Amino acid sequence: WDSAADSIPASIRNPVDDKLFGKLQNLAVSITDKFPRSKLQIELSKTRAEDWVNESIFLAKTVAYNNFELHNGDILSREYETKSQEVALRQLALAGYRLADYLVEVLK
Repeated sequence: WDSAADSIPASIRNPVDDKLFGKLQNLAVSITDKFPRSKLQIELSKTRAEDWVNESIFLAKTVAYNNFELHNGDILSREYETKSQEVALRQLALAGYRLADYLVEVLK
């Protein structure tokens, strides 16, 4: 799931200069447009780290490892790549919303 299943350009690295910051802003907007907070309310209602871990384990098993049907040397299908990218970007959106919620709570 490096680079969000290859959907994030490898050119996004440290240090972040103004040009790169603009790319990151555009990427954040495209992710939040695709996965708005309003569509993730069920997931966002889970506020315990244990729930997030269980969610990640489930996604690892069912998506990343394709229910353990992947084997060393297998060629990944386009369908697998598309699904992986969708899930990875959705998880990035969730992580951003969860971090924002946490910061709002802590900084009250």
